[in-house]
Amino acid sequence: MYNNIHSVGDDTYKLRLRQEPSSLSRIQTSYNNKVSGRQRHQQQQKQKGRRRKRLEFVHITKTGGSAIEKVGAEHGIIWGACHYMESNETNCFAPDISYEAPNYQSYAKTSPWHTPPKVLKGKLFQTVIPSDEISKTQHPYKGADLFTVIRNPYDRAVSEYYCPYTGYREEGDQNDRKIMNSWIKFRVDKLETFLNDYNPPLEQGPDLNEDPYLLAQKHYINQVEYIYDGTSKVINHVLHYETIQDDFKELMDEYDLAITLPQKKSDGVNVNVESTLTRLDLFPSTIAAINQYAAADFEILGYNKVDRFERNDWDKLFSEMKYHKKKRDRS
Repeated sequence: MYNNIHSVGDDTYKLRLRQEPSSLSRIQTSYNNKVSGRQRHQQQQKQKGRRRKRLEFVHITKTGGSAIEKVGAEHGIIWGACHYMESNETNCFAPDISYEAPNYQSYAKTSPWHTPPKVLKGKLFQTVIPSDEISKTQHPYKGADLFTVIRNPYDRAVSEYYCPYTGYREEGDQNDRKIMNSWIKFRVDKLETFLNDYNPPLEQGPDLNEDPYLLAQKHYINQVEYIYDGTSKVINHVLHYETIQDDFKELMDEYDLAITLPQKKSDGVNVNVESTLTRLDLFPSTIAAINQYAAADFEILGYNKVDRFERNDWDKLFSEMKYHKKKRDRS
C-alpha cells in the first residue's frame, strides 16, 4: 500500500491513510503535490549551485544592443563591442580583445561584434591564426552561452533608416515617407543581392576581395543569419525587442546576474527623439521587398507578414504605445 510513497517524512500521511480509507484519493493527491513541490525546490537549488557557462551577447543591429552593452559595462561585465573598443556612449573602458579595424570593407572583420557567429569561425580567420586560438583573439563566443535580441523586421527597417551611423544622411526631410520608403527599398534590394552572392574569401585586404560597404557594415542583415549555422541553432537564448524588459530580467535571473535594463525613453542609447515615421508609413512596394528579403525571419522567428498596413493597424499601434506609456508611468 505504501510502496509508492517516500519514506522520509511520510509518517503523518501513513497514519491518515489508515484512519481515513475513504479519503485515499484526496490524501494521495495532496501528498503527491507536496512531494512534487519539494522535489521542484530541490532541483531549483541544485540548478542555482551548478556552475554555468559564461554568458556572451551577440549584437544584431537596431535591437537595443547598445543599451545591453552599456548596462553590462556598468556592472563590470564586458559584452559585444565592449570587448573590442572603448566607448563613452556605452561606458566601455576595458576592452579585452586586441582589435584593429581593417582599412578595407569586410563582412567578417569590420565591426566583428555585429558579425554572425558562424562567419567569425570561418576560413578567413583560420588563415590569420590557428583555429584553436580564434576565440582568444578574435571573438569571445567559444565556450560561452550566447544570447541576442530580435525585432519585428518592419520596425527594424524603420529603425535602420533613423540609425545615426549608417542611416539616411542625405539632403531632405528625414521624416518624409517617400524618402524613407525609397531608402529602405534600395537597401533591402542591395542586401539581398550581396548576401546571395557572398562567398567567404581566403584572404582580404585593400582592393583585394573587399566586400560591398552595405554588407560589411551588417546593418539589417537577416536575424536568422546570427541564430543559425545551417540547421544548427548556435545562440542559446533569443530575446524579443517587443518584450525586452521582461525577457532580459528573466535571463539575468536564470544566470544569477543582478542587472536590470533601463527604459529606452529615459536612459536608452541612440534614441532619435525627432523620428516620427513608423512601420505604418511603409508603402506596399517596400513591404513586399522586406517580405521577400526577410522571408526567413518571418517564417522562422514567428513574425507576421502583411501586404499593407490599414487604419486599424494605426489604432493598434497607438493602443500599444499608450499601454507601454502607462506601464512606464506606474513603474
